[in-house]
Amino acid sequence: MLHKFTLLLLFIVSTSTFSGFHEKNRPYGHNISHTDYFPEKSCSVGLQVLACGAETWAIGTSPFLIGIYNMANIYFIKRLDREITGNKKTIQLAYFDTFNETDQISKNNPKFRLNTTYQQKSVMAYYIYSQDIRPNYRLHWNTSASYFFDEKHPFSIRRPTYYRRQYQLNFTTLHEVKMTEYLGIQGELGVIHLEDRYPRFHTGASLFYKSKHWLVQLGFTLTGTIDGLFVSPDQPSRHDYQQELRSRTSGYDGPFDKDKIKDDFSMHPEIAIQYLF
Repeated sequence: MLHKFTLLLLFIVSTSTFSGFHEKNRPYGHNISHTDYFPEKSCSVGLQVLACGAETWAIGTSPFLIGIYNMANIYFIKRLDREITGNKKTIQLAYFDTFNETDQISKNNPKFRLNTTYQQKSVMAYYIYSQDIRPNYRLHWNTSASYFFDEKHPFSIRRPTYYRRQYQLNFTTLHEVKMTEYLGIQGELGVIHLEDRYPRFHTGASLFYKSKHWLVQLGFTLTGTIDGLFVSPDQPSRHDYQQELRSRTSGYDGPFDKDKIKDDFSMHPEIAIQYLF
């Protein structure tokens, strides 16, 4: 599937002639990998992001994380540099802290909880280097690091790890391609948990529609170890181990099954509906 997607991306990049990544309205990217875009001298309101920006910086939050996962969050975005070639350097700093963390304990088994809300506190830093490869193809190199002060039930990009370190390192790429004036695709490829014994390979794709004010995006991402992504007759099983731990009252504070870490796998949607003022 990944091979077919790569061929499709290369075909679109090589045949499309629509140019320009300087519009006021563009996609923000995926949950792990981000573009260089932020609303300059305007505001964007939507499911994925609520943000307002000046010429070289912006501040925002994710209504999705607040409303669905009881997680207060704030982002600060700063443009570091714009090269003569059009390449850009951007940093993002984020803080996450959950609220309303009361567990709903199962009456039949006190070791399991009925709710699956997050319980965590963390900070995250991004460095994004964005390049114009072709007039219709922009490549975003994402390097990010997180530190978790509390991770009893963390969000899904924090996978169960072998070494159980409090920090996490990621390196991913996001490929932004314009197909027409209104339609485009994003492709994602990289590795998260670089510091662990079982790094997670991460890939995904999304289709987006944008007008002067509206942006709608729909796609998916896959994350897993080698054994989790490439199931074979010798390795027929895979586990979304993060979801299993979220159902336990002990969560990440309890013991880990390291065999399930080895073939960890997850799939998540990428959804955005935004309005730019």
